[in-house]
Amino acid sequence: MPIQPLSSHAGFALPTALILMVIIVLIALASVEFSATGLRQAGNDETAIQAQESAQSVIDATVADADNTPVIGNAGYKVCTPGVSGCNANTISLPGNLYASEISAGDVVVTAERADPAFRPPPRGLNTSVSAFTAAVFAIEGFYDKSDEGLGQTEIREGVVILVPKQQ
Repeated sequence: MPIQPLSSHAGFALPTALILMVIIVLIALASVEFSATGLRQAGNDETAIQAQESAQSVIDATVADADNTPVIGNAGYKVCTPGVSGCNANTISLPGNLYASEISAGDVVVTAERADPAFRPPPRGLNTSVSAFTAAVFAIEGFYDKSDEGLGQTEIREGVVILVPKQQ
């Protein structure tokens, strides 16, 4: 068999294969990075939801105890968890030492502030007598911050209406 002279196409397969391999590796690396980013996003979403639920549970526990929303003082009267400055009283307590260590560390803060005006007619949807009741409105604010431990941070503010019998 005679030896054929090399044509201009000789050795073309190796560079082509190398270029295709580089492209495949780059696509694989991009998909791994995309998957890792999605996993981080899912973890962040879970942390945010957990922080939101914790702040909501603090507010729910606060509202469940009538002693945490005393109908005393005028509009602006503020009751807070222990250790919070700028409050008229630091008497908000949660049942069963719920979040006790977080409250003492300042990671959980709850405030209940009387809204203006101090008393108003009850909302219509409560089906109560305007002649027999008045309403005191509170702004309850719950702050949860465990971000230093990677557990999220959030703040929730809700309104609460307390019916107060009118003095006859």
